[in-house]
Amino acid sequence: MRILTLILAACLAGCVGKRDITVTPLPRHRVEVADYTIGESSVCGLHHVQMNRTAVPIAYGLLVFDVRYRAKYVASTNLFPHADTFVLGGCYVSADSPKRAAIYTCPECKIAAAKWDSAW
Repeated sequence: MRILTLILAACLAGCVGKRDITVTPLPRHRVEVADYTIGESSVCGLHHVQMNRTAVPIAYGLLVFDVRYRAKYVASTNLFPHADTFVLGGCYVSADSPKRAAIYTCPECKIAAAKWDSAW
């Protein structure tokens, strides 16, 4: 396996060294608000009501969630799936990464989430 890796590395190095490589940067297009509603239903599958299109912050990086947040996340899957107040953007963030996202939020899910918060 190690020999195969060395042969592959030598071949790739030889291919790259034979020609000049020019990297042309792509034009930057900053997206202000990422649209997470594309292809999603605007009707809450749990409460069967029309949802609102809402802009929420995007959280980037490796986030650490406490016990309360993890419990709320588990409860949200069945009790209030469309009451998000932010979305996860992944670990990679650049200057062009959007800061906000458009999502659908359900008014009934928000009420259920508030009740869950008050009972915690």
